[in-house]
Amino acid sequence: MKKLVGGARRAAYLVPRRPEFAQFEITNRCNLNCAMCPRTKFYKVKIADMPYEVYEQALNRLLPLRLATLTGWGEPLLHKRLFDMIRLARARGVPSVAITTNGVLLNDEHIDRLLDSGLTALRVSVDDLAEPGGAETAGHGGGAEIMNKAARLLERRKGASPQVALAVTISPENRADVFRLIDRAAEIGMDMVALMRLNDRFDESLKRYTFEEEQQICAQYEAHAARAGIKIGTPRQMFDGIRSLLYRGGEKCPVTYDSVYVTTEGKITPCCALPKLVMGDILTQDISDIWNSEKFKRFRRDQRKVCAHCDLLDKRYKAR
Repeated sequence: MKKLVGGARRAAYLVPRRPEFAQFEITNRCNLNCAMCPRTKFYKVKIADMPYEVYEQALNRLLPLRLATLTGWGEPLLHKRLFDMIRLARARGVPSVAITTNGVLLNDEHIDRLLDSGLTALRVSVDDLAEPGGAETAGHGGGAEIMNKAARLLERRKGASPQVALAVTISPENRADVFRLIDRAAEIGMDMVALMRLNDRFDESLKRYTFEEEQQICAQYEAHAARAGIKIGTPRQMFDGIRSLLYRGGEKCPVTYDSVYVTTEGKITPCCALPKLVMGDILTQDISDIWNSEKFKRFRRDQRKVCAHCDLLDKRYKAR
């Protein structure tokens, strides 16, 4: 019943009194420089780590939360207090804590510390199955070794937590690799595969599918995953059936409905794709005041104007 009520409120876009999800940009440093990543070339974020004290204060002011994601425009395993941050969120009663990693730093020590931290969800970003030093895509290369590291983590996992998912950005460049990645994810016991669109608006050299091609290839990936026995999420499914109601014809984004993004400095923005659209400062303001401010209301009212170029809002994106 609670889920039905929540779904109805989302479909009607009846915004909750305060956010229930928060994404913390604990660092925007990264050990990779992927061609597809807008971190420095488009968003031009200031390279920094979030001080632990800022994180603790921000977390306390945002509670209660249903989910805390400790990943922004960077590699979370580069933050020396990551494991303490995960533990703190769980100790404060946050039921779900997640990170996304490129997997390069998933050594034995980090694997053990992640499994011991209380982390509930881990996404490993891989875009090919190349060997280290081999041909790479515009995304995270050397995927064969990363998948081996993920396999070691899954071998040591006790029970079903953390849930481990494979995140893949799809493009014509890695079409064949995605089928192989789905097979490998199923083979090592990953819980699901999440396929994502390639964002090409900040780099004209990037090649991606047309909308029609995307629909066709995603249907093939979905069928392949079903045969492999692994759950999959694709861009095609995002707007399928009742889910399409959440987007209200491309006017509203369900991501910003009940979630905020916290920068390394403690600034609150609606989304990781809007790091400069500051709504307030969680270190000096109450989250209810920020969330219900006229500035935030104006953003929700005029979201189409602000987010018109975002593929998460537009089912039929326009290929160049």
